[in-house]
Amino acid sequence: MGDQMKFDLGSSTQALEHIHNAIKELHLAMTQLTAPADMTDEPKPKPVKKKPNPWHMPVKTHFIDYYKKEKGVDYYFTPKDGVIVNRIIEKLEFVIRGIGQVHRQDINVDMVWQNILRKLKESEPWVYENLSLTLIDNKLNEIVAKMKDGRDDYKSELLNRMS
Repeated sequence: MGDQMKFDLGSSTQALEHIHNAIKELHLAMTQLTAPADMTDEPKPKPVKKKPNPWHMPVKTHFIDYYKKEKGVDYYFTPKDGVIVNRIIEKLEFVIRGIGQVHRQDINVDMVWQNILRKLKESEPWVYENLSLTLIDNKLNEIVAKMKDGRDDYKSELLNRMS
């Protein structure tokens, strides 16, 4: 037992502290990787609020009223229908742009939409019988085309019908 090991307590303590600090840093890094976004110190970006389309409510309201009048029951409007209304508005705005600058100031999305609903029964009987926003959205190009067919001056006719 003559040869005993001597430990340098100073260097052992420093090594343990170094290991302990490395473990703490590793633990912190892992926590940040797995932490929900609201637990990190980084500021969250503010959600961008999209400005609502001014035609959304009139188009929605006219459809719900039309459905109630024609079918005799209330229409159950879902968030999916809201997305479809926005697509219909985009398509109607495109139709209006195609009418021409001279007449465009006298025509708006609401007028065109009401005219489409008014003509739906005669122009698209199947869509009318199975009435839904999805069907109108899917058939909108055909509906507009049928409204244009057989007219010498679609723009004037549209303006006259909407007044």
